[in-house]
Amino acid sequence: MNAQIESPKPRRLLKSTLLVVATIAGGVLAGNALIRSARHSAYEERSTARLIQYVGRTYSIADIFRDVFWKVLPESLSDRFAEVAPVPPQVVRQLAAMELRRRAPQGPEAVPALIRALDDNSIGVREVALQAIGAHKKAAKAAAPAVMKLLDSPTNAVIRTESVRALAMIAPEDPQVRARLLSYVRETPASAAGSTNLTGKAEASRRSLRGVVLRVLDRLDHPEDEIVPILLGELARADDDQASELVASLGRIGPVTPDVIPALVKRLRDLGRSSASTSSEDRVAANASAGFRSVLLNALRRMARPENEVIPGLVNLMDEADPHARPAFLQTLGMIGPMRGEVLPALMDSLRHPMPQVQYAAVSALSVIGTKAVDAVPALGELLRQSVAAEADQNENSPMVRMIRRRDGQMDMDDGTAPAGRFGPRVVMVPWAEQMGLHASRTLARIGAGSPEAVAILVKVMGDGQGQIRYETALALWQLDRNHPQVIPVLVESIEIPSPGFARRLAQQFPQMGAPEMPVLLAALEHIDAPIRTAAISALERMGAEAEPAHGILERIAGDNADPLRTLASRALERIDRPAAPKN
Repeated sequence: MNAQIESPKPRRLLKSTLLVVATIAGGVLAGNALIRSARHSAYEERSTARLIQYVGRTYSIADIFRDVFWKVLPESLSDRFAEVAPVPPQVVRQLAAMELRRRAPQGPEAVPALIRALDDNSIGVREVALQAIGAHKKAAKAAAPAVMKLLDSPTNAVIRTESVRALAMIAPEDPQVRARLLSYVRETPASAAGSTNLTGKAEASRRSLRGVVLRVLDRLDHPEDEIVPILLGELARADDDQASELVASLGRIGPVTPDVIPALVKRLRDLGRSSASTSSEDRVAANASAGFRSVLLNALRRMARPENEVIPGLVNLMDEADPHARPAFLQTLGMIGPMRGEVLPALMDSLRHPMPQVQYAAVSALSVIGTKAVDAVPALGELLRQSVAAEADQNENSPMVRMIRRRDGQMDMDDGTAPAGRFGPRVVMVPWAEQMGLHASRTLARIGAGSPEAVAILVKVMGDGQGQIRYETALALWQLDRNHPQVIPVLVESIEIPSPGFARRLAQQFPQMGAPEMPVLLAALEHIDAPIRTAAISALERMGAEAEPAHGILERIAGDNADPLRTLASRALERIDRPAAPKN
């Protein structure tokens, strides 16, 4: 009787235990599922449709409960589950707008949501929404009315600045946008200040907005009507810092009116005169002048046409300029190229300039022009011969014996004492004649294709030169005439030198070598430098059966268990021994 009464208890206990275990397991699984769903995946992984929802995200009941719960959660648990910490809705909206900005101009369907975000309470959200609208360019033209309202509202300077930039991007052809932006710049700063009684903060805000508008005017359509005259008027009274942005804008617009190029040439001439009066010890002023000169030269380079006067103007100004400014002019002429007859004579004349840095810049300009500068081969060859002679000259007073000083990442070519760098003296001396010779040899290889005179110059210099110039000249000769009988022995000689300096540069040419260059590749297999040997093995593997002369050396490398290149050598041997595919 007692057994019949007590028998259900173990079963009830078992059921209760199983229920508790199932509840705990279910809670763990449900918690993991919630954590996975709440985990903040990267915004880059979310769809555009989801990002559009996030741009309009507001506080919900769930957000409020989660914030309250998170505040009372023990610190140990909040740290443990930091990846699911609640994110304020305004942060979500801003991050979503940033991702939409990154994807623009893709996802134009997000524009309506971004327009609504312009009314957001958060300044950060409005700022990023304006940037995203501007990134969509003309696809977001419908946002122009909403953006213009932000210019009318008493908002902060950042929002007004981004509004101006967005309007210039999305509606450059809209007459209302054009009229509105021009209204900020029609008055000069002096007349505007005299006709208003603004507070200091308001006047500063107005000037700042005016400066932003001036920087975006080049994006509007038909700049020749009123925009270019405004920019030229501002340029005439601006200092160098303010003028840089104006010149850059004019450079992007181009020579749409006949007075643009003369205005820039005049400003460049005035800069040269002011730089000439600057003390050589005033490095801050010199660097500022060099920066503004670079902006002016870049703008003129973009405007250069065969029919206009940019190139003659640059050549004349280069002759008038301080010699230390001449390399910048030469670089610009090299980027323009020989579109007019004045360019190559100016560069060849600079090869004979007494200052080595001017000569070096002229060589660089010819290298940029390439084969179209073949007429400069004789002048460049003469400079190369002078460099070889100067390298052999042991007289340190020779005008060609100069030093390159590398300081703080820059290369000074003065012949005086280099000042200390940011972390104290850090000067690397390289004979100037050798550096000039190396540069001239490489440039001859670039401009002398098809020129028998370039080949003859390189052959002569290769015989007279020594060291790096001799080897660099041999490489240049090989690039122009791979079948020349004198070039392979010199290249083999350069490989047999233990120093890997030139040999590593030569190894970059191994993929273009074949059976005629087999002596060079065989010498490279015996070099002490592993990257050079690796490049040679790879070239031999590519050659296949033509690399049979290297079979013995490759077998020795493949059989040496201590050689780290034995696997590469074995693979090259397999390729060499593989029967050639039958020709159709």
